[in-house]
Amino acid sequence: MCAPNAPIDMKLLSAVPVKVLRAIGDLPYDRMTILSSTIPCTSRSGIYFLVTGAEIVYVGQSVDVLKRISRHMSDGREFDAYAFISCPPEEMDRLEKLYITALLPDWNMSLGNR
Repeated sequence: MCAPNAPIDMKLLSAVPVKVLRAIGDLPYDRMTILSSTIPCTSRSGIYFLVTGAEIVYVGQSVDVLKRISRHMSDGREFDAYAFISCPPEEMDRLEKLYITALLPDWNMSLGNR
C-alpha cells in the first residue's frame, strides 16, 4: 500500500484498465470508510427495530439478528429499514421489554405486548 503522498508509479498506473479507474472514481465510499464501519460477525445478538417510514413498527430480539430480520422479510413483513443494537443474550429480555414499553411499536402492540 502506498503512503498518501507517495509519488505515483506511472508505469504501474498505465497497466490498470480504464474501466477500473473510472469505477474507483465513482465509488461513494473509500476502502477506509468501509473498513471503519464494519460490524464483527461475532456481535450478532441483540435488539432489532423494524422501521416503516419514520416509525419504529416492531422491536424484537435474536441471537442472530441478521438471520431473524431476513426471516421477517421472507415471511412477507413489509418494512423499509432496520436498526439493531448489540447486546449479550442474557440482557435481551430486559432490553426488549424496555424498548417496547418506551416506543410502543404498532406491531408489538397488536400482538398484545404491553
